[in-house]
Amino acid sequence: MPFTLYDADISGDGSADFGGNQRVLYVAWDVLALGSVAHAGTGVITDAIIGLGGFALGDQFDIVGGSPVNRWHETVWFNQTFGLWTPMPAADATGFLSAVATRIKWSVALGGSLHIRVFGDA
Repeated sequence: MPFTLYDADISGDGSADFGGNQRVLYVAWDVLALGSVAHAGTGVITDAIIGLGGFALGDQFDIVGGSPVNRWHETVWFNQTFGLWTPMPAADATGFLSAVATRIKWSVALGGSLHIRVFGDA
């Protein structure tokens, strides 16, 4: 059963730590405000968003014998009003797949805000 690793309203630039290596199953968000930069879709895909920002999952470690640095997965864009990100593929014959991460960072355009929840497992 998934449990919540992070749950908050976010805006601007920020980050949060999960408190150690975690298996992230999925990330869900609801857009609260588009702000002055982002634009909503029109026509058939009215829940599409352009220009709101994105998030990345990451970890902190060293690979060359120096100090640990933050390393990030690819950015996932907040491109839907009600969004859902899962690792691809999300499952195989053994069960749900996950991304291993210790933290999340985000960047949200001026005046924009979202509620984001990161789900993981034990």
